[in-house]
Amino acid sequence: MKNPWRKLKGKTIYSGFLGHKVYIDEVVGPSGKKSEYFVVELKDNVVILGLTKDNKVVIEKTWRYPINQEIWELPVGGIEAGEEPLETAKREFEEETGGRSNDWVFLGSHFENDGFCTAKSYVFVAKDVVLGKAENSDENEKIEVELIDFDKLKEMVLNNEIEEVRTKVAVLLYLNGG
Repeated sequence: MKNPWRKLKGKTIYSGFLGHKVYIDEVVGPSGKKSEYFVVELKDNVVILGLTKDNKVVIEKTWRYPINQEIWELPVGGIEAGEEPLETAKREFEEETGGRSNDWVFLGSHFENDGFCTAKSYVFVAKDVVLGKAENSDENEKIEVELIDFDKLKEMVLNNEIEEVRTKVAVLLYLNGG
């Protein structure tokens, strides 16, 4: 499909926290009419489904400020400039959970919310994970690391007890042949 959008001009209305940017663009859309489009530019990220030898999943419980709620999610981290997704996955997994693995498999990628956000998530499974001491050095996170059976996580995803989309996608990609 040929791009039906034409950007006339753009204005950055925010640039800051973790390199995030927010734009308001003046565009001509598919209808041919002028309008404004709101775009949030976030870093691409990685999602890690860490599995121990006995099929336990390394999962995190954290409080997410934007939704004002405690949430269960797989470890996630932003890709730094010049970093490859697998390199980020290994670094973030160890920082957040203390987990290490020598068996990493790329499961796939997806856009988180392509209606207004640029972020792309790269999903990995880390097999035969061994846990160590987590750094948890991010001042904007308080993480509790837990281990749960994969079948329990699958049940939680299918029963909508897990509301975080990247975790849902990772579990479904893994079930599809990971």
